[in-house]
Amino acid sequence: MKTITASSLAFLLMAGATNAIAAAAGAEAFDFLLFDPSARAVGLGGAYTALAADSNALFYNPAGLARMKSHEASFMHNQYVEGLTQEHLAFAARQGWGLDVSFLNFGGIPRTRLDARDGGIGTVGLTDLSVGAGYGHTFGEWFSVGAGAKYLREKIDATTAGGFAGDLGVLATVPSLPGLSFGLAALNMGPEVRFQTAKEKLPLLGRAGVAYAFPLAKTDNALTADATKVRTDKFRFGIGAETVVDKMLALRAGFTSRNDAGLGITGGVGFIWKAMSVDYAFVPFGDLGFAHRLSLTFRWGHEEDQAREPRRAEREPTYEAPAPVESEDLRRVIYNEKLGRTSLQQGDIAHAKASFTEAIRVATSVGVKDPVLADAYAGMARCLREEGKIDYAVKFFNKALAAGPISPARLRIESELKELPASK
Repeated sequence: MKTITASSLAFLLMAGATNAIAAAAGAEAFDFLLFDPSARAVGLGGAYTALAADSNALFYNPAGLARMKSHEASFMHNQYVEGLTQEHLAFAARQGWGLDVSFLNFGGIPRTRLDARDGGIGTVGLTDLSVGAGYGHTFGEWFSVGAGAKYLREKIDATTAGGFAGDLGVLATVPSLPGLSFGLAALNMGPEVRFQTAKEKLPLLGRAGVAYAFPLAKTDNALTADATKVRTDKFRFGIGAETVVDKMLALRAGFTSRNDAGLGITGGVGFIWKAMSVDYAFVPFGDLGFAHRLSLTFRWGHEEDQAREPRRAEREPTYEAPAPVESEDLRRVIYNEKLGRTSLQQGDIAHAKASFTEAIRVATSVGVKDPVLADAYAGMARCLREEGKIDYAVKFFNKALAAGPISPARLRIESELKELPASK
């Protein structure tokens, strides 16, 4: 008779909640590997394969580790139905490597015997643990690959089973269509695990996703869709939409066909303050109630690139805008270039790009010939460099040189152009 694993037994006891997150109960060991560890992803219907460029990339698509812009650490608590809880810790570095730990506690199930069918003789504990590490690398500007490995442990009372699994993923963007990305991942690959006298297969999972991120007015938006397939389950899909208002408030909604216990709808909200964010998501499971996830995320280290700029400024004289002149057009160009420069120093790339774009538009439309135009082109190039759009950054740095910058600025631009092949 096939051994019933910890997660499978717990799902059976939860009266049909199995397909809400995982594959069919009792089909495979370590079904807990299918529990989403990110409140943001849950709010988007679990459709995260093409968006996973954060500390949770190891779970969804390890190629996302290659797209980290800063160091990031996150913690998630999942208050699931029927007393099940999940804790997840994750870290990812700008250099492309990451770690994560996930622990599930299915609570105490009453222990029974033939002579004590109503219990009263204690409980049986069920826990699951996963500890993983991975690395992602980018080839060129648009293609990334990643891989991960993890140790797994599943424990029922005094009986324990352990094993190892591996993950692979790819992530691609389209240079001609900024914001569009595609992801593929094969997760939980590994040999069968022996549990007591039986061998159990891991929940091999395939993921394919597409996402499109775009700004609109003062909001940053994303649309995403995923298709997933667990070894013993049918194809499932998820879709999600996100709007971030003024870089502070995130609103999310989604749908997943993996939830057979409820309607499949999901929702969430996020609050962003400087380098910290708090995300919440909920999933209704019909008569079983609601599942709630809360995530805390901390980011640091992104300022390292910006910190190099003041040191260069100490070595090289910077261009100061000329005193006010009669030309109103030139004053507009100077004003927007200064505004863009300030926004860039503060890390507000979107506003910096908007200001530099306006400065370039005014200058080129009225034929302003002044070194400040070169500064605006260079500023736009630095914004594109921060976004990882190296080819476009090269084009704008060359435009800056063609516009005739003053000598100190020219030397700085030429130096930054030489460094671009090593930039990420």
